[in-house]
Amino acid sequence: MAINHNPNAEKANDNLCRYTTATFYASSSTFTGAEVSEIVLTLGQSGDTIGVINTFNLDYPVDCNTTGTVQYEFKTAKSEVWFAQYRLATGGVVTAQGDFEASSTVECLRIDVLP
Repeated sequence: MAINHNPNAEKANDNLCRYTTATFYASSSTFTGAEVSEIVLTLGQSGDTIGVINTFNLDYPVDCNTTGTVQYEFKTAKSEVWFAQYRLATGGVVTAQGDFEASSTVECLRIDVLP
């Protein structure tokens, strides 16, 4: 299921498989005027938490290790659905979702999770 899968390869070697890494970040600390205290990110049907954002980047992250980002290495070349749960300082919770499509040309994809 690796992005660089070669069905004609003569020998299996898991160390050579490449998977796409998505980097999630928030470009604003407010959601329709309400302060966001944190964003919890989950993935697809499993609902596994892949990370929490509680530092906000007003600019596009410099790289995949920028403070305030959450990385997730997708283990398949298939598309996945991610969910973001915005926990507001007022006590409210807002949810959003998006699709991630792995690409053989993208090693690090930044997704702005706030509208």
